[in-house]
Amino acid sequence: MEKQGSDGEATSRISQLRLTAFKNFREVNVPLEKMTVLTGRNSSGKSNILDALDVLHRLTSAENLTDALDGRRREGGPVRSGAVGCAPHGSTRFSLGCTVTVTHPRGNYDYRYDVELETAPFTRVVSETLEGPQRAAKSGRWNQQILVSAGPGSGGIGLDAAVSTGKRGPNRHIVLRDDRSVLSQLPAVLLGTTRADRDILDAQRDVAAALRSTFHFDPAPSLMRDWVPLRETQLRRTGENLAPVLRHLQDQAPGTFSRLEELARQIADCPIRALEFSSTDTGDIMIAVQEEHGDGQPGEPTALTTARSMSDGLLRFLAIATALSTPASDLDLDSVTATYTSDISVPSAGALLAVEEIENGLHPSNAGRLLHLVEEATQRGQVSALVTTHSPALLDALSGKQLRDVLVCHHQQVTRLVDLPGYAQAMSAGTLGTVVTRGLLDDAARPGPEPDYSDFLALIGADC
Repeated sequence: MEKQGSDGEATSRISQLRLTAFKNFREVNVPLEKMTVLTGRNSSGKSNILDALDVLHRLTSAENLTDALDGRRREGGPVRSGAVGCAPHGSTRFSLGCTVTVTHPRGNYDYRYDVELETAPFTRVVSETLEGPQRAAKSGRWNQQILVSAGPGSGGIGLDAAVSTGKRGPNRHIVLRDDRSVLSQLPAVLLGTTRADRDILDAQRDVAAALRSTFHFDPAPSLMRDWVPLRETQLRRTGENLAPVLRHLQDQAPGTFSRLEELARQIADCPIRALEFSSTDTGDIMIAVQEEHGDGQPGEPTALTTARSMSDGLLRFLAIATALSTPASDLDLDSVTATYTSDISVPSAGALLAVEEIENGLHPSNAGRLLHLVEEATQRGQVSALVTTHSPALLDALSGKQLRDVLVCHHQQVTRLVDLPGYAQAMSAGTLGTVVTRGLLDDAARPGPEPDYSDFLALIGADC
């Protein structure tokens, strides 16, 4: 392993999520590509995967763990089910982790971060490790090392953290608090005066940046139908301030705004001439569309329809399209500022946009358009996407190459679609959506004995 060049030319992202013991999962690895589609039956654990990302996001904060996970004094409220609900049934501990991959023009390198927490009698860190590239003190060669490894301190008080010095022999030991993550404490306890410490601070920065850039987007059309101050231009997780975000794009990125306007025309059932905004005397605005009446010729009358009369589907689609078109700096990520010393510039961490049941509110005919929108955004490199779906129409829109990035939650496991038993035989009948929706499984005209796809369909939740 070798780390070369300035990190200013690099980008970082979460490439794997590890659910070591988290809710209904044990020893499960979830690979995350630039675009990952997650499917499976109800209650199979799809939402739990998004919850794990939320937990890791919150651990980057210097907050007390109870505040971070259970929502005390936190605007976003608790993580779903709270800290206690993150532990598997019958346990008071949960553990999870991730791999953060930094992509550089001259090669890639990985950081591994893992943490175990206990929820009773209070929420605390039991163990935590950070692994990644570090230069040897003498030779300067890069080696993959356990940079920090923390466990219970003497007498069960706090954490005893072993910190790599880049030298042979014993590591340096420091005492840290156990009521917040080690990751969040490193910038305050490492001065960065040695090359080894600077490499650890770089690792902390890269991992924390990637985790903080997860954006669980849950657009709520009902919240988009109210007036919003024009100044609120960072997109919130509910999409409630969609109007000022779009207005900001109209001023600062007119090309992006024009693409969103064209998308609105394509999916709306009524003829739309333009995206507009209604405003109040106090400077609050609401999204609106200018609808055409007549045959759409110049001079024909139009009517302004505000968000209060727009469909849920159109508002939700616009919100998702806007999130995919918005740089991470314009998303409300609850970012935390860390102080550290480093002689290497900061890599860019693109947002990981997570959307549950992305097809909700949309007509099946728009599934392909939505999927293309997600793929296009991820190919531009500014965002990764993790979406969950139950939609056969959306699955049908996936290309053969994209099917490799479909993950199926089943029986407390997560498996790539293409690795499922019976996949090849089932897919010989057509695309996944076709197999499910057009009844090809029952085609008696097929030569040979009728194939049995029941196990395969049960795994993906399409047997009912």
